[in-house]
Amino acid sequence: MLCGRSAPQPRTRQGCEFPSFQETGRHVTGRLAFVGLDSQDVKANAQGFLRQFPVDYPSMFDPSARQAQSLGGGQGWPTTIYMNAKHQINYVHEGAYPSLRALRRTSATTPEVSQMGVRLG
Repeated sequence: MLCGRSAPQPRTRQGCEFPSFQETGRHVTGRLAFVGLDSQDVKANAQGFLRQFPVDYPSMFDPSARQAQSLGGGQGWPTTIYMNAKHQINYVHEGAYPSLRALRRTSATTPEVSQMGVRLG
């Protein structure tokens, strides 16, 4: 699913990026873990979003964005934080991934992510 000017949905997690995370999460089970952190949102909206876009990984509610900020995120939304097996932050990506291809490209071409040894697809 691509996002752009002709796309029917805006450049948001649900319109562009979230389906990529759903698909990727299904293919990397046991090699990579995803955790959703829903920041600066209303809990009922977050729960409704997850009913509409279910995932196989945990999602936590962070209404004040303190957790996101403590991890180096929260300067722009959405934020994707890549952590290694020792729970050290390797890379912070701010902004939506417009496609699964873009998410995979980051995993292959960004040194901080590619050195983690997990290919997304």
